[in-house]
Amino acid sequence: MKKQTQCVHSGGFRDSLMRGVNTPIFTSSAYEYLDRDDCPYPRYFNTPNLDAVVKKMCVLEGAEDGVLFSSGMAAMSTAILAFAGAGDHVVMMDELYGGTHAFATDQFLRLGINYTFAATDAESICSSITEDTKVIVVESPTNPLLGIIDIRKVARFAKDRAVTTVMDNTFATPVTQNPLELGIDIVVHSGTKYLGGHSDLCCGIAVTSAERASRIRSLARNLGGSLDAFASYLLERSLKTLALRVERQSENAGIIAEALQNHGSVASVYYPGLSNFPGHALAKTQGEQGLNEQVEGGHQVRLTDPPSLMTQLHTSVCSQVQARHPVRRRDTALCSQSWYGRAATEQPVGCVFAGRSTRPSYVAWSGFHDRHRPDRFHQSIDGRGLLLVDARPSPRQDVHGEPKARVPHTSDWRRGTATDPFRPFGLPLAPDQIQHPAQPPSSDIVPVSGLL
Repeated sequence: MKKQTQCVHSGGFRDSLMRGVNTPIFTSSAYEYLDRDDCPYPRYFNTPNLDAVVKKMCVLEGAEDGVLFSSGMAAMSTAILAFAGAGDHVVMMDELYGGTHAFATDQFLRLGINYTFAATDAESICSSITEDTKVIVVESPTNPLLGIIDIRKVARFAKDRAVTTVMDNTFATPVTQNPLELGIDIVVHSGTKYLGGHSDLCCGIAVTSAERASRIRSLARNLGGSLDAFASYLLERSLKTLALRVERQSENAGIIAEALQNHGSVASVYYPGLSNFPGHALAKTQGEQGLNEQVEGGHQVRLTDPPSLMTQLHTSVCSQVQARHPVRRRDTALCSQSWYGRAATEQPVGCVFAGRSTRPSYVAWSGFHDRHRPDRFHQSIDGRGLLLVDARPSPRQDVHGEPKARVPHTSDWRRGTATDPFRPFGLPLAPDQIQHPAQPPSSDIVPVSGLL
């Protein structure tokens, strides 16, 4: 069965009473239980809406069972703690998602768990294992640098030593990569990103074998962290379009990555779909479709500067275009590698995530203001793709070489000093108030014929 079909028809709850095609929302927190073996209860992770999502994700990932949580970090932390305790050792990649990194540094020593951060490659991870190692935590592609590791090699090495492997598969999604088939024991997703896909959910899930899922669920019942029925229903709804959304986002990401790679103002582009990306070949062998979508025909991408289409957001991967500054957010490897101490020209300064609209007709360069770091000029690339961009203009000039003007902050409006009545609280400019800069030279029109 294809992924598109699995997304729509797998899992779910069959409504035998009204025969509706969608799972009803079961809001009850109390159920009759005397005539049944189990006792349904939201905190026990066994209510109908929770089960409907778990069944669908198990089909998509090739798992036997799973546990649905109220956040990705609830899923990750519970999965780790279910197999590691006081006196044990945990190996983690240094480019893990920032929340996972913070969980280890903030909580492990207090819990008596020792840990090691290894470089983002299979050799370093395997060499960090000790006799006390119980869990290995990996992520590929990483958030946000999109680093790729040899998943099979890590999984084989861990199995030979009876070490449990936990993998964050959020950025790959079950549409393009299934780590359980590559030998990983437990797969974790932050459903807030691709799985939800509409910027209206915070959730997470861990899927694995029935035995391991039972162990995770047992701990989860004590820690809490279950998802409510309505949010579970919304997640099930979103999963029905997951394959379509990921396919379009991958296609759009490839278009933008190709255009940026060939543009002189961009120092480097981090995207596994590019043939010159360090993990490109490896990524293709670890996913059903790889992480690159071929783009047929010629498509022109104009590099211009309409700032009204850029959105700064704290999380990643939703329906609209968005950008963020990874160093400012203290993301992943940018923390562990002390990016704050590096020169401005060495810092990745723009992170762009995919929307699911049609192919982009332009890539917008837009400097956005960071009131905490007024000396830093943040460049970001607007588009519909998942890539990290390293652009290096002069810190005090815009992309056209003109002096950089101060960007008004929302506090200016509250003080009565804002000059733009259309942006009292950061709202978009009215269409007739958008001031477009001078058109860039014709050399900035970049034809894109497809990924290499």
